[in-house]
Amino acid sequence: MQRRAAAVLIGLFLLAAVGSYALVASAVAPQITIADPDVELTTGETATIGGQAYTLTAADAAGATLASTVADARYTDTWPADGEVTLGAQAYTVRVDGEVARLTAVVDEEAVLAADPDATGEVVTIGGERYVVRADNVLVPAAVYFDPQTVTVEAGSVVTYDSQARVVEQVDAAGVQLAWRADRTTETQLAPGEAVTLGAESYVVHIADGSRLQLVADRSVYAAQTAQIAAFERHVNGLWGVFIVSVLSVVFLAGFAFLPSRY
Repeated sequence: MQRRAAAVLIGLFLLAAVGSYALVASAVAPQITIADPDVELTTGETATIGGQAYTLTAADAAGATLASTVADARYTDTWPADGEVTLGAQAYTVRVDGEVARLTAVVDEEAVLAADPDATGEVVTIGGERYVVRADNVLVPAAVYFDPQTVTVEAGSVVTYDSQARVVEQVDAAGVQLAWRADRTTETQLAPGEAVTLGAESYVVHIADGSRLQLVADRSVYAAQTAQIAAFERHVNGLWGVFIVSVLSVVFLAGFAFLPSRY
């Protein structure tokens, strides 16, 4: 009797396990489909949003990158007083005297001395002044020997480096303030499902087919489909739960049915 009842229950649980597994195996997960996106781009394409042009430079299932360029944007920089700046490949020290700044090239003294056969390589300080000792024991003032390049700038001066002319706007105790204008390109990283504001409009990001960027202004369209996907995943998880419990019940009942009887 015990085994007969166990066999009936095992059959029921096997039926539940097979049925739940069949449903999971045959279920087709819903996908987000945007029939009429407000913006749709593939890599290399450009769209104008809020008066600004955006180019899709990269897109995959993990996200997308939009690049935009602002023409004639203003840039600023500050060379700190008593600091060091690099112009092109040359480093300079910055010294401010009132409304004038002097830039002095940083010289690799060891390299200069090593390359001069008439120098001993020794630099001495006498009376607070540095001198280079020549091979004939003649002392040459270091400032004269190394002769570092100097540049003097003030408000209105134009300094060109990295192929860009920069205008000195102000020289004060803080340092040298510069400004220039050039195109500015910025990149915006987008992740699927996130909200992004471009111009004055807010969009939800969707990557279709792992390569097409779609922007949707109506969030309810996207939210409804994500809710369907979440419900589907809950149902699938529930079916997996039924399958696991059914299999464990079959194992337990099979073991229980074959326990030796005391009667």
